[in-house]
Amino acid sequence: MYHSLRRMFARLKDSTLVYPAHGAGTLCGKALKQFNASTIGVERLDNWAVLLAHTADEQTFIEALVTGQPHIPKYFPNSVEVNRRGPTGYEEALKTVQKLGPFTAQAAQVLDRQATVVDARPAYLFRKGHRKGAINIPLGKSFNTWLGSLIAPDEPYYLIVSSAPAYETAIDQVLAIGYEANLKGVFVGVEYAEETGPEPFPDVEVLRHDGRAYTVVDVRDPDEVGANPLVPHALPIRLAELRERIGEVPQGKPIAVHCAGGYRSAIGSSILLASGRQPVYDVGEAITRLLN
Repeated sequence: MYHSLRRMFARLKDSTLVYPAHGAGTLCGKALKQFNASTIGVERLDNWAVLLAHTADEQTFIEALVTGQPHIPKYFPNSVEVNRRGPTGYEEALKTVQKLGPFTAQAAQVLDRQATVVDARPAYLFRKGHRKGAINIPLGKSFNTWLGSLIAPDEPYYLIVSSAPAYETAIDQVLAIGYEANLKGVFVGVEYAEETGPEPFPDVEVLRHDGRAYTVVDVRDPDEVGANPLVPHALPIRLAELRERIGEVPQGKPIAVHCAGGYRSAIGSSILLASGRQPVYDVGEAITRLLN
């Protein structure tokens, strides 16, 4: 990248149009812009990587490039292979997905016990009642990113969604990352639950003043934690690694999970609850009070 940037910007005119392959919010790079198009002239003026490639040596550029990069989801290497051989057509892939009725007590008895249950309903519905051991990844624009970060490409799993429209949205996101092959079925609605929680954290100010009564798990990325450790004694484990590092979370105290806004903490607290930890609290959006 260092040599490509130096070579490209030496040859191309300022008026040359640039169309990025990835946009802001993706995990394909850091500090990605919101724009769908730019020019060489604009990027020459304010693109941090371009500026650094022309003012620093190669090693300094490399160190800056790899520092603070987002995590690499489990589905990325799988997507590379799918793209190499050619993906299954959308309609054909859709036929492999088994649409089931509501999740019931009878359905719970016949589930494949080796499969992970991913509950894609909103966190407040998951909290009211869900299958024991399920992981809550609320459906939204980041759903497939976290599905592909936490569930391995060869890991069998079920989905639970709240409604028919939610089913359509979830399937579109599953197919977008090529995760339909190991999807064993999608339950639409829930009529049977085995446990409740994680509970909302009762008072976030406790974390500021007397948080050591809890094991606090910070599931933000390392660069976020380093820039602003909201609870100094918290255990930092980025969400993408939490399932593999669950053994690092000590037992014996109530557990409180936080991120920067509530979405990742909902997922992280459900992972800890699914592991058998009790009690587990989701700090949720209340964490923003510690940001002030």
